[in-house]
Amino acid sequence: MFDIHMKASNKLLKQNVASMLLIFLILTSFMTTAANNQLDTDRLTTLRKNRLKDPLSVKKELLDFLPYVSELKYPERLLYYNTLALIYTEIAVRDSALTYNNICLSELDKSDDLELHFDVYNTQGRIYDLLNMPDSAMHYFELMGKIAFELQDTIQLATYYNNIAMVEDELGNRLVAYESYMMALSLFEYLDDQESLAVAYNNIADINQTLGEYEKSIQYLDQAIEINKSLNNLINLGMNYNNIGISYKELGRYDEARNAYEQSIALARQTGSVYDEARAEYNLANLYEDLGFFDKAKNSYLRSLKVCSDNDIDYGVMLNYSGLAELYESMENWEQCEYFASQTLQLGLEFRNYNSIRSGYRILSLISEKKNNFGTALELYKKYHQAEDTVKAQNQRDVILELQTKYDSERQVLENQALKLRNEQQEHIIREQQFITLIVSSTLIFVLILVFILIRTQRRLRKVNNQINKLNHDIHEQNKVLEDTVTTKDKLFSIIGHDLRSPFNSMLGFLNMMVDDFDSFEKEEQKAILKEFYKKSIDLHNLVENLLQWALQQKGEISYNPDINDLRMILDDEISFLNSRAEIKEISIQNDVPVGVLAYCDRDMIKTVFRNIINNAIKFTPVKGRIIISSGVAESEVTIRFCDSGIGMDASRIEQILHSTTFDSIAGTNKEIGVGLGLKIVKEFIQINKGRLSITSEPNKGSCFIVQLNAGKGV
Repeated sequence: MFDIHMKASNKLLKQNVASMLLIFLILTSFMTTAANNQLDTDRLTTLRKNRLKDPLSVKKELLDFLPYVSELKYPERLLYYNTLALIYTEIAVRDSALTYNNICLSELDKSDDLELHFDVYNTQGRIYDLLNMPDSAMHYFELMGKIAFELQDTIQLATYYNNIAMVEDELGNRLVAYESYMMALSLFEYLDDQESLAVAYNNIADINQTLGEYEKSIQYLDQAIEINKSLNNLINLGMNYNNIGISYKELGRYDEARNAYEQSIALARQTGSVYDEARAEYNLANLYEDLGFFDKAKNSYLRSLKVCSDNDIDYGVMLNYSGLAELYESMENWEQCEYFASQTLQLGLEFRNYNSIRSGYRILSLISEKKNNFGTALELYKKYHQAEDTVKAQNQRDVILELQTKYDSERQVLENQALKLRNEQQEHIIREQQFITLIVSSTLIFVLILVFILIRTQRRLRKVNNQINKLNHDIHEQNKVLEDTVTTKDKLFSIIGHDLRSPFNSMLGFLNMMVDDFDSFEKEEQKAILKEFYKKSIDLHNLVENLLQWALQQKGEISYNPDINDLRMILDDEISFLNSRAEIKEISIQNDVPVGVLAYCDRDMIKTVFRNIINNAIKFTPVKGRIIISSGVAESEVTIRFCDSGIGMDASRIEQILHSTTFDSIAGTNKEIGVGLGLKIVKEFIQINKGRLSITSEPNKGSCFIVQLNAGKGV
């Protein structure tokens, strides 16, 4: 601050100078401490704004003030703890974030400041989202949503929609998530809030990435990166680079993916965002492994594993163990491979993550086989297949639950509307009764007014009652649809649990016989076993194909693309595909439909219709029977007849096939399996193509399935 140039020739002068220096140092220290203790609302607000640009500096300044936090008055003290929790949330240090924000929650009832409540609930929800606790996260996001709607604050509403979408996306409700993200995006655009707009672009890109729309994902991420660069928002910029690297990798643009991951890692280390660093290193390791750079992949996996281990990111530890196990398998380093596969299996069982469980069992079974421990290898391989079946069953269950959620939501909307109308009716009646009482107690002149009001009230009540009756009818119809959905769900779970597993067990049994006792069978016996195995395979293929077609149709993922098609060509393709199955039963298939018989229909749907009808005819036609396919053409309609010499059916069975909303099946003449889903798909696809299905049959006299479609002139 200043210099002393005086020279003293005596001891007193030296002592005075020393005393002055000591006083100066004490005053300087006191002023510095006093300055450090000044952390008011304005400074906290500035720190909150700068947390994404320079998170480590912001964290240091906040922690330097921690010994003096008791000097802050309420609500500045609560704002301090929330800011500290927020910075730890941004860099994914979850335990510290939860500790400081729980202090805020414990003191929140002292304040009636709704905006402060909003900030604390928002931070708590984000922390629970980092902890993979979606239900708890959703609870706090709903609390902040109530405040946002009460205050009608646009930026709070946009933040609420963005957070809700984030949790819905993680729960697999991608349609709801996408709609909420788009709502948030429109509000951020209206506010011209660039920082939040970049977050929305990143989240919408993530949805497109999940759906396989990688080019569209890159377009949104490019916009997010441009904004975050202009704002110097280093944390979100690192997240953007990580996400865009994934899309580049999926598109085969490996150099761009590597550069993006490396930029994400550099930014994560600069900002202290351990979660982003671990995630980017893991993604980089996957890229190197796919490219065959095993040493580089190993180093990246180990760096990611260390970050996860040091910061208690257990799920990331499991993923890195799994990646290292598969990497060492590729390198044929079986000792390391066995160690990491065992760790993967242990954590997979803890998290109930069947993909990791499946990977662990598969690798350990392979290693046991290489060690000639064939009994252990077989047991591990069986457990691997059990985990594989569980993964497939979960995928099928997700399809059913998504359908049920859809119908539950629609039903809830109708019930809420009905309840709202009933409440309006009751409130209206109460108001009118009070008004009538007032009129009666008044003069006789108001009698005419009373009559007028009563007439008007009756009209309004009749209108409300009509609306309620209509809604009740809609609810009743929706309940019927929901009951059918639940019945279908239960049937499909039965198929997955029994009908789908049973043929697999039979096929595995045949394979086991052939593998263990191949040389003990005569050639004719071997041929018979293989023939039976082939028949089971065809049955299983048809079952799985119909399950997938039905599930896609129920989800609305099958598009209707009609065009003019030559039915003879479609029939030839399907007969060629099914002919080997007909030959097993020595059944002849005669196609009398001439070339040039045209219909206006969706080619893929009608192929599925013809395949199921022909397959059904083969199933119920005895050995050495015949199937004849013929056609008829009218001015606006084409008729295709599928007639067989099978066992036929009675009128009640025909009625069940044509009009039942559930599905059931009986075994074929050679005990072929089935679940009745094929004919249900036939009916639905014919209906979509604006056609008709009819059946003529008698027991033991064969059956004719008649399909009528629009003639090939367009509609």
